[in-house]
Amino acid sequence: MQTIPISNARSDLFNIANSITESHEPIMLTSKKGNIVMLAAEDFAAIQETLYIHSIPGLVNDIKNSRNDPDSEFCTRDELEW
Repeated sequence: MQTIPISNARSDLFNIANSITESHEPIMLTSKKGNIVMLAAEDFAAIQETLYIHSIPGLVNDIKNSRNDPDSEFCTRDELEW
């Protein structure tokens, strides 16, 4: 992970943001009071979703086991009765 002092990042924030969203590589910004990590919103959402899925007991195993199920066992979003 690339590390940049936050004082340097201030003057190049637009380019740093573009780099992160294009490469999906987070960048650590360092300061005397602590460090932060900048990452693309899409990547943050993926991390949040992964954490949520892992928080439900048995769900990860159910997903893994369903990979072997025939397509006829599944339905599309439009077929669901909400």
